[in-house]
Amino acid sequence: MFNISIIFLSNKKEVYIDIDNHISEYENDYDFSNFSTDIKLLAFYIPEIKKHYETQNNNHSSLEYSKIIMPIHKTNNLPQNYKNEIIRESEYYQIPDIKRFLYQIELAKSHGIYGFAIYYNLIFQKQLLKKFLVTFLNNKTIEFHFLLILNFQRIYKEENINEIKNFVQKIIKDIKDYLVDFRYIKINKKPALGIYEPEKISKLEEIVEFLRKKSKEFGIGEIFIILFKKKSTNNYFSKLNLFDAYYEFPTINNLKTRFLNKKKVLPYSQILYKNAEYKDENLKLLQFRGNMPLFDENFGNNESYDFDYYSPEQFYILNKIFIEWTVKKYDSKLQFIFINSLNEWNKGKLFENDKKYGYSLLNSLSKALFNLSYINNYNLINLNKSTTIAIQAHVYYEDLISEIIQKTNNIPVSFDLYVSTDSEYKKKYITNYILNHSIANKFEIGIFNNKGRDVLPLLIQLRRKIKKYKYFCHIHTKKSLHNNFGDEWRNYLFNNLLGDKAIISEILTEFEDKMNLGIIFPEIYYKVFITYGKNILGANLKSMESLLKKIAPYLKISIKNLDFPMGNMFWAKVKSVFQIFHLNFYEQFPKENKQIDGTIMHGIERIWIYLVKYNHFYYKKIFKHL
Repeated sequence: MFNISIIFLSNKKEVYIDIDNHISEYENDYDFSNFSTDIKLLAFYIPEIKKHYETQNNNHSSLEYSKIIMPIHKTNNLPQNYKNEIIRESEYYQIPDIKRFLYQIELAKSHGIYGFAIYYNLIFQKQLLKKFLVTFLNNKTIEFHFLLILNFQRIYKEENINEIKNFVQKIIKDIKDYLVDFRYIKINKKPALGIYEPEKISKLEEIVEFLRKKSKEFGIGEIFIILFKKKSTNNYFSKLNLFDAYYEFPTINNLKTRFLNKKKVLPYSQILYKNAEYKDENLKLLQFRGNMPLFDENFGNNESYDFDYYSPEQFYILNKIFIEWTVKKYDSKLQFIFINSLNEWNKGKLFENDKKYGYSLLNSLSKALFNLSYINNYNLINLNKSTTIAIQAHVYYEDLISEIIQKTNNIPVSFDLYVSTDSEYKKKYITNYILNHSIANKFEIGIFNNKGRDVLPLLIQLRRKIKKYKYFCHIHTKKSLHNNFGDEWRNYLFNNLLGDKAIISEILTEFEDKMNLGIIFPEIYYKVFITYGKNILGANLKSMESLLKKIAPYLKISIKNLDFPMGNMFWAKVKSVFQIFHLNFYEQFPKENKQIDGTIMHGIERIWIYLVKYNHFYYKKIFKHL
């Protein structure tokens, strides 16, 4: 269900404004078998289990798949807090369906996945999911790489170290055949063995040293042990010097959030920036990066988050960040990246066909892996036949004309450039720069009083010309001097609208392919979100209603979940917003006095999507560039 706002046009007619990302992200499966890469992408793989539970109060819904699986009569000596978490062993089963497993492997191969990282689950010294692993091991016709991750759950401090060593020795005997298998993954010529959440393991040093010792005694040889950790515990493990490498989930520590509806809310884009700025940790271990399609609500700590603006395209960008980091850091033999996961059923991690996304997440991963554009097939044929695009740029700060021209020169089809400014001196400076650097088909520069900021010049300059064009893009030399990230915000908006030829081609292709797509604008810049929150109505309702009543007398704006192109930069289809260019409201624009809210300019910024929906089009928010 989407959150919606409603515009009441009359007592009988309603226009729905979708506030969530209302454009379907569902995709069918694509085949990427013709592409190749040195990146060795390892997908976590967990065999499926039947979810029938028994608790003291028979509250089946209170448990998840990862709870204790054990016969009831063996629970008497367990700690009290686990007695409510019992699953009947008789109700536990594995799915050794080889046809399904073969399908999953072929799916992984067709998307560039190198192998599976398979959990070897151990709960109270009982090994689970063994039947699946044995089925895999014995079927040598399955040609696919894999490694094991030991998941020691609930080994208590009070247990005797000799008992633990006996248990570990049984594990080594059991996994030997896997570690010497021709499909098993080796790093630095050693079988790679993962240990999941070692910070929870009692007698960790003794266990790891014993693992290494017994591996040699049983003929496996030296093993390459990878620490799989959730939390920032690097100093501790660095001192121990027990491991050869470590993997960690995407960095989300120290994210800044806002409280909305009693929940911590943050834009998913902040995770992208956090990981793009990631610094190598000062450890003597190899480091492998990893990603996940979605985050658990309490991922990384005990606090609950709501993530805003998540999309397969942002997942694509985050994967590109990790891939670029890995390629720069390691040669091809060590370019391992982990992904969670191909088939896990837990909330937020469905990688195989999902009702909401279909295969779009998996396709996004492959596009990043093979360094492909997010939209592979551009549809620009008709746009190359004539000039159907207008770019309107308001240049108050003339020193930024170089940025404007640099970005607009990325446009891969013919376009006309319209520039507005507020003085003759600036016009001469801008004209000279355009003549020497712009690739525009033609350009026009108009001088306007410093009134209405970027909004009024846009409407006046294009009023009599706008119907000549199919699309237009509006940008301006935004500095936002009332905050300390104005330049960052402007660069973010410029890059997401005009950052390179691929980005512009994708935007124009979406317009060409989707007849009812009316406006495309960047998601809220994460620092703006953190500082001001989202969906800001502010003191603008009165001006918004006044503007829209000029178009439709009975128009009423919902004050909930307002969405708009914050920063007033966007691409639009002319037919979706044409009425705004024919309104006569010059006198309503105030003299410039550094207002930050409550003016007609701020009202117009907030009505674009209402106008789009009134004309039976829809809007899309994008995030294509950091």
